[in-house]
Amino acid sequence: MDDRIVIPRFSTTVFDRLNEVGFDFDSLTRKKIALYPGIERTDLASWPGKSTAELVENIYDKIKELRSRHEFTPEHPLNRRLLANIHKRILLLLRHARD
Repeated sequence: MDDRIVIPRFSTTVFDRLNEVGFDFDSLTRKKIALYPGIERTDLASWPGKSTAELVENIYDKIKELRSRHEFTPEHPLNRRLLANIHKRILLLLRHARD
């Protein structure tokens, strides 16, 4: 799907509401993010040892940044890269929550 269509569909409404009422995102899983094989050679190398809440908050911060950037420069090539980085972080969160 075209990132020009996908990006405007991202929503942070639920995150914003949960964050506003003080939801503990670490309650999703209390353990720290593990050093998964191969992660040390990627842009995710800084995440092992950090909390679930840090990762969730970072994902939503990146989504907000991307939506804002896309609004003003929808054709900018950096948008696709930022979208890929968000995708990687979501996959890391899913793996972390599963383990």
